[in-house]
Amino acid sequence: MRKIIFLIILVSAISLHGKDQSYGVNMDMPTNDSILLTDVTLFGYHSLRFSSETIRLLADETYRQSVYPESYGKVQLLQALQERKLQYALWILINLNLSQPDLVEPVVFKLAQSGIGLAYYLDAFYSYAFADPEVFDFETEEVYVKDPLLLELKLASARSLSLSGQRFMDLSSDPGTKPTH
Repeated sequence: MRKIIFLIILVSAISLHGKDQSYGVNMDMPTNDSILLTDVTLFGYHSLRFSSETIRLLADETYRQSVYPESYGKVQLLQALQERKLQYALWILINLNLSQPDLVEPVVFKLAQSGIGLAYYLDAFYSYAFADPEVFDFETEEVYVKDPLLLELKLASARSLSLSGQRFMDLSSDPGTKPTH
């Protein structure tokens, strides 16, 4: 029963925030980290799209452990950005925003100037959140949500980062207002 509930949550989340939108990015990074999408038929519902990253995280325990450190920091963020892993860098920002919001603000503003908005943060959230060992327990045969509140906080963090970037861009385009960063 827990597996079915987990899949329904995952399916609902991914189908609500799929990658069918055109983002109009003007940035020198790949817009999807070269992550391929896979169509899956589940419960008779066709055309659900899962990123290959999500599938790999759920299927490969060793890889999953390498992606989720005990704590996130500036070093991981800079490394992800230098390696042009935009989606993973956004996931790190989502996590850092919960504990060190002042650290992420300048990065969010810079990304906003490059066209990174809500859809990108949601893509990162949905690609990484459902394999996060802080939120889900993979130790038993049946995967279950061990901290649903943390899952909600990370989603709220993604939305908050996007709104901060959008506010910065709005202030930047208003000739009568000057942003502080």
